[in-house]
Amino acid sequence: MVEVARKRLLFIALLLIIVMGGSCYAYWQKNSVPESTRIYEQTDKRAHQDLLTVYISGAVIQPGVLKVNAGTKVIDVINTAGGLAQGAEVGKLNLAQAVKDGMHIQVPTAKQTLQNSSNSDGSKSIGGKVNINTADKKELDSLPGIGPAIAQRIIEYRQANGPFKELEHIKNVSGISENKYSKLKEKITIQ
Repeated sequence: MVEVARKRLLFIALLLIIVMGGSCYAYWQKNSVPESTRIYEQTDKRAHQDLLTVYISGAVIQPGVLKVNAGTKVIDVINTAGGLAQGAEVGKLNLAQAVKDGMHIQVPTAKQTLQNSSNSDGSKSIGGKVNINTADKKELDSLPGIGPAIAQRIIEYRQANGPFKELEHIKNVSGISENKYSKLKEKITIQ
């Protein structure tokens, strides 16, 4: 009888050891799995945050919106877009510049570059005419009968009164007579 009681006690003790060991193992597994999952989630979020979205257009083979890694350079984006198309002119682009999220990279053609260089900053002259609402002092000075002083007065007039609404309003600037206006009107625009 003592022998049977001892076997039962040994069986119960062995059962308790197994249950306790299993519980410890389950507790250890429960706490270690979420930790590794958290590390994976943080790594995945970090990798997702390192992706930038850029738009490339113009003289490239495949223009469009691209996802690139942080630290990518303009030249890498051009290569990802299939490379340069025929007639591309990259002289005005900084190919070594790191791209930023939401950046638009416009690759011009040689023809566009030539047009832009003919009107100094690409926005002041239209069809060979000088836009008196946007021209700088140097461009205004290039007009017949307009020297540096009158060019400065035109800029000051714009700053005080806003853009010219009619070409004739340039006569309101001190130093521009009817005679001078008649020489200018074919060379200026307000558009």
